[in-house]
Amino acid sequence: MDSVNAEIKGKDNSNENTINNKAEEMKNNNEVITMDDFLKIKMKLGKIIEAEKIEGMKKILKIRVDIGNEIREIGAGIALFYNPEDIIGKTVVVLTNLQPRKLGNLISNGMILAADGPDGKPLLLTVEDKDPILGSEIH
Repeated sequence: MDSVNAEIKGKDNSNENTINNKAEEMKNNNEVITMDDFLKIKMKLGKIIEAEKIEGMKKILKIRVDIGNEIREIGAGIALFYNPEDIIGKTVVVLTNLQPRKLGNLISNGMILAADGPDGKPLLLTVEDKDPILGSEIH
């Protein structure tokens, strides 16, 4: 039994060393944030209620999102991949405490989250629930 415990303890140390080495490597490459940093991020469910192309901008759509207690205007770099009418009504994940950013004549007040998809197409993070509660915080 002692040899089994020693082997497990050895593996635990090996795994711990691997984790510590990876954490240090990520820290050196500025790839990690602290839990305190992560807890600052506020994400909520929102429903896209309007979307339109912006004159003079090929890549950005102007999107209005209902996040429960307010309507936000957000610029999203998805115009090359989505028609505005195809995203209206989608429930999406919205980063709500991002510093506002000027995109042409639009001031974007948040970010709609998306993943990298095939051929560079962003895949909107959507919720398929029938009756989502808009403004629900993502944990």
